[in-house]
Amino acid sequence: MQNSVTDIVDETYDANISFGEQVKVAVAEMVTTIEGMAARVATSRSAFTERGLPHVAYCNGAQKRQGEMALPWPVTPPYTIANQVAAMRECVRATMVVIVAEKPDGADLLVWREEPWVTRLLRPDGLHVRAYTRLAWDCVGGAA
Repeated sequence: MQNSVTDIVDETYDANISFGEQVKVAVAEMVTTIEGMAARVATSRSAFTERGLPHVAYCNGAQKRQGEMALPWPVTPPYTIANQVAAMRECVRATMVVIVAEKPDGADLLVWREEPWVTRLLRPDGLHVRAYTRLAWDCVGGAA
């Protein structure tokens, strides 16, 4: 029997490494790259840094403003592990590129509000992945 256009076939049996492990590797690479740009790294649970700078949300290769819907990042069928991981890696890479480009000159303190994570979501229009993080750049000396 042939699948119709609306059938979702998740052929996740083709991976040598578990799906979760592959996704963890992609996220870890993002964390390592971003933290490598900072002299110091901190975490925060409030909406702002100690100096009152807001944490910025990044999602799917763009800065996500409060109340905005994230841009969809579709996975190309068939929905194999390889295709899903490739889409997640590309989504993480695009998000990381934006973060690197928007880092202010002289900022040497990275403040994570929410460390990066990646998810997948099956929607009526197909399978989408989402890479999300929230952070702020500051200066240790307070001059940025």
